[in-house]
Amino acid sequence: TEGGNTFIGANAGGGSINGADNCVAIGKDSLAGAATQDGTVAIGKDALQALTSGAANTAVGYQALASVTTGQWNTAVGYQAADVLPAGADSNTAIGQGALGAGNNATCDKNTCLGDGAGGNITTGYKNTILGASSQPAGVDAINQTLVGYGITALDVDNSVVLGDSNVTAVYMAQDSGAVVYCAGVNFPD
Repeated sequence: TEGGNTFIGANAGGGSINGADNCVAIGKDSLAGAATQDGTVAIGKDALQALTSGAANTAVGYQALASVTTGQWNTAVGYQAADVLPAGADSNTAIGQGALGAGNNATCDKNTCLGDGAGGNITTGYKNTILGASSQPAGVDAINQTLVGYGITALDVDNSVVLGDSNVTAVYMAQDSGAVVYCAGVNFPD
């Protein structure tokens, strides 16, 4: 029925909305594709401009999620956040200028990248959690890597966790250092 839609800006919501209700497009060429999903939100020039049928996408910022056509459940906030995610890239969260900015493959799923440029080198990787500005996994195809801290360049080891960059000199488990750490082994490098 195409009811309840709000479009502000030249060509905002300019494509055929194809029955989608309660969509918001604010900014030139935002949500300019042929959207079919209810509740899509695109705020900023070119935000979600290519979307055709991806469900539950939210883009806020200049060119945020600009290339995604059929990806779904993506959230991008920031200048060019997740701007090259293609068709089929699903369940990504990119918050920060250029966060997840190279994700150009449909396998790029379930990544969470928070911070200026966080995860900006991931192209085909999936299930990564990158928390910190300028932090990157070592490989563009990283799988299940968790990075917490500023400016980390991770080891090229999938299914791993890195806490802090090379300047970190202490890691505490609980604020009083009283937590018990459970693991199968401990490696003490020379």
